[in-house]
Amino acid sequence: AMTLPNTDPLSGTYQALRLYQQLLAFHQNDADPIAYVVNDLDRLALIRQVGTAPADRLPNEADLYRQTLTRQITRYKNNLAEAEYILALVQLLAENGQERPTPRRRYTMPDQEANVPSADSARRGDRKQAAELARDLIARFPNTTPAQTARPLLDNLLRPSLGVDVEEANEPGKPFRARVTFQNTPTLFYKILRVTAEEARMLAQFDDYETDPKRDKWFAAVQNHPVVAQEQLTLPDDGDLHSHSVEVPVKGLPLGYYVLLVSNEGKWAKPSAGTAEVVSVGTFAVSNLSYVMAGGNYGDNREEKTIYV
Repeated sequence: AMTLPNTDPLSGTYQALRLYQQLLAFHQNDADPIAYVVNDLDRLALIRQVGTAPADRLPNEADLYRQTLTRQITRYKNNLAEAEYILALVQLLAENGQERPTPRRRYTMPDQEANVPSADSARRGDRKQAAELARDLIARFPNTTPAQTARPLLDNLLRPSLGVDVEEANEPGKPFRARVTFQNTPTLFYKILRVTAEEARMLAQFDDYETDPKRDKWFAAVQNHPVVAQEQLTLPDDGDLHSHSVEVPVKGLPLGYYVLLVSNEGKWAKPSAGTAEVVSVGTFAVSNLSYVMAGGNYGDNREEKTIYV
C-alpha cells in the first residue's frame, strides 16, 4: 500500500490514484484477476510517470517498481495475470539496461550512432534477464497479447549492430587501428578496398546513406575495386546483450584513399537487399600530409582561419 503524499483535492494525480485504489479494492476478490491486474499496472505506470522529475522521484523508484512486479509474478504464478506482470518487468529491464537507442539500421556509419553513456554497472545484467523473461513468457503464454508484445522486444534485445571508427588519415606503411563497436555479433568480417578520392568523398555527401537512392550504385562501384586486406575475427561476447568495442589492428598501407567495410555475415549484399546482414562503412586516407588550423572557430565558416600544412 502507498500513502499519497499530496492530499490536494484539486490535484488530478491525487484524484487518479484515489480512483485506482478504489478500483483495486473493488476487484480484489474477483474470480478472474485480470481486471485487478490491468488497473494495478496502470496505477504503477502513473506513479512512475509523475515521478520522472527529480524532485518528485521516490527513493529507489526503479528498485521498488521491480520488487513490486516480481512479487506479483510470484503471486499469480501460472495464471494469465502473471504474463502481464512479466511483460512489464521485461520492459523495465530492457529500459534500465539500455545504453543507446536500439539499433534498427542495417547499414550504419560511425557519425550516425548516438553517443550515450554506458549503463550503470549494477544494471549490466538487466538486458540479459529481460531476454530470458521474454523467452519464458512467449513459451508459456504463446497466444496471449503479452507474448505478442514481448516478441518484438526480444527481437530488439537480440538484434546485432556494428559500427566502425578509423582515423581520417594514417601514415603510409605503418600499422594502425580501427575501433569496432558491436552488439550481439560473435563474428566480424572486414575488408579494405582502395577507392578513388571522389568515391571516398561521395560517402560523406549522402544526405542519408540508409535511404539515398545512389547508395547501391556507390556500393557496387566500391566492390569492384581491389581488396587490399580482409579478415574474419571472433569477437569477445559475454552474453550481456550490451554494446562493446574492440580495436582491430590493420597492416600498413600505401598512399591512397580506402573504404573499410565491416559485417556480421561477410556476404556484402547491397544496401537495399533487405537482408539481416549488418554492414558498417568507414573511409580513410593514407597520406604524408597533415595540417594544423589556427584562429577562429573550427565549426564557423564565417571566421578567418590559418591552415599550416
